[in-house]
Amino acid sequence: TERFKEGPLLFKPTYKYDDDCDVYDTGKKMRVPSYTDRILYKPGQCILKYYNRREHRFSDHRPVLAIFECEVKKTNKELKSQIHKEALQQIQSKI
Repeated sequence: TERFKEGPLLFKPTYKYDDDCDVYDTGKKMRVPSYTDRILYKPGQCILKYYNRREHRFSDHRPVLAIFECEVKKTNKELKSQIHKEALQQIQSKI
């Protein structure tokens, strides 16, 4: 059995960009672009629905996003409500 799996790499490498632009490293080191930001998961517990990079420029990396569909056997309703509320607050603060 596989311990961990990764979705297909159907996006450009996520590292190393020049500051605040879409150009790979042009500095002295001229680093080769690479896939340093990855998301691994255990097969069978969740189904990967989406795996791609985001185009934010706040770092020399591009963040990676994965969306999973998972079966949950037991839910802590209070904690779920709190997490949902915090997530909505974070989303609203970025609008």
